[in-house]
Amino acid sequence: MSIGLNANNDGSGSVQTGNIDAIQISATQNVTIPGTLTVTGGVTGAGGYVLNSYTAPATWTKPANLKAIKVTVVGGGGAGGTATGAPGPSTNNGGAGGGGGGGTAIYYATAASVSSPQTITAGTGTNSFGAIASATAGSAGSANGTGNIGAGGAGGTGSGGTINLTGGGGGFGTSTASTKT
Repeated sequence: MSIGLNANNDGSGSVQTGNIDAIQISATQNVTIPGTLTVTGGVTGAGGYVLNSYTAPATWTKPANLKAIKVTVVGGGGAGGTATGAPGPSTNNGGAGGGGGGGTAIYYATAASVSSPQTITAGTGTNSFGAIASATAGSAGSANGTGNIGAGGAGGTGSGGTINLTGGGGGFGTSTASTKT
């Protein structure tokens, strides 16, 4: 396989693999990458954008050159309810309800308005970015009683964000009847 670089008089160009443009750059510096782009680690660009993702507790420290920040906090989803059945030759089993979705808080701010460091809470329950923005977990679905259908759990809520969203509610269980012979 060969790799080639093409530069045009108008400031556009491309990187080619074989005879196919792998990366295209327009005269206005817009970049097009056909196919799938896979990135490992953080993402930085000419504009200085950095993406950090946290799935466990951590401490965030403000970079010296930070201009603005966007934080998205999502609460964990609720657990599904527990299904129970009736003993005996004939059963009417109700289904347990599904867990509610976690809430979301999206926070936008200039760097000057965000203190450092911030404690990040991340995991299966309520999550937060310091005391600035948080999102509660969805509630667990209800267990069913014999022959009854369990209700879905309520969605969690976001708070402190510029935009706060409520997670979707969990679905109701379904009911089945069976007879043993």
